[in-house]
Amino acid sequence: MKKNILLVFVALVAFTMSCEKDALENFSQNDQIDLKSQPIPGNYDITFSYVGETTLTFVIDQSGAQSVSHMLFQFIDCYGEYLTIDNVISATVNEIDWEDKIVSGSGFDYECTDDSNFDLNSPFIKLDDFEFDGVDIVTVVIVLDQKVANVDYLIKSGNNCFVYDEQTNICDFTEECFEWVGETAWSDGERYVEQGNWATYTEYEADLTVTLFAGQTFEAGTVHFSAVVDDEVTITITLEGDWIFAEYEMGEAVEENVKIQDYEFSPSGNPAPGQFAHKATVAGQSY
Repeated sequence: MKKNILLVFVALVAFTMSCEKDALENFSQNDQIDLKSQPIPGNYDITFSYVGETTLTFVIDQSGAQSVSHMLFQFIDCYGEYLTIDNVISATVNEIDWEDKIVSGSGFDYECTDDSNFDLNSPFIKLDDFEFDGVDIVTVVIVLDQKVANVDYLIKSGNNCFVYDEQTNICDFTEECFEWVGETAWSDGERYVEQGNWATYTEYEADLTVTLFAGQTFEAGTVHFSAVVDDEVTITITLEGDWIFAEYEMGEAVEENVKIQDYEFSPSGNPAPGQFAHKATVAGQSY
């Protein structure tokens, strides 16, 4: 019975992590930010602090000013997403549990937000019904289930409202940089020629699986040859680890990154993949 000699040639790209770059300043969770807000109309004196990673404290001195009636908060996480009431673990006002007076919403209309970062069309959390008339200090403590990068909040008192913006600097991002390594890969087998370009071919056997080698020595995946069905053999290429089929090279799209040639007799010279009979353009890790 005649045996065909099959060659599988694949262009691959792998990525390996090669560097780390701080995108934001590192901030120890043991540190505490204690920021004094700028003086605002209404004579509120506010101290904002961020303890650990998820506990926010707002100490509001309302002596000599109209008492706070309610507050709106917009918490923006480290990825720029707005948190909702579902992200609030607990909230207290002057050490009183405020769970029954927390609501969520959007779309309110407060004129004081017109020139601020507070977006009333985005989700916010409202702590309602303060009723601390005659009390000089109001302390609000909110515990969240994740870190936040920015807090925009609004104090409402009588017919007035005032907007504040605080940044926590608690988010610690590491930007992953990748080095892309391009290699050609050949199914395991005999070498075409002893000198010249490295290339190997596989002698066909039904239900055979061989290693796909990239750059001669890197095991990039496997190549499986099926039994002959209707005079055809199905070849399955499966990449492993970080290897993927090359999609771009020097900014240009890669075409025909898989090339396959069948031979009736063992080849005797260097291969010419550009002239192979079977070609395909593949993405991902399998074909």
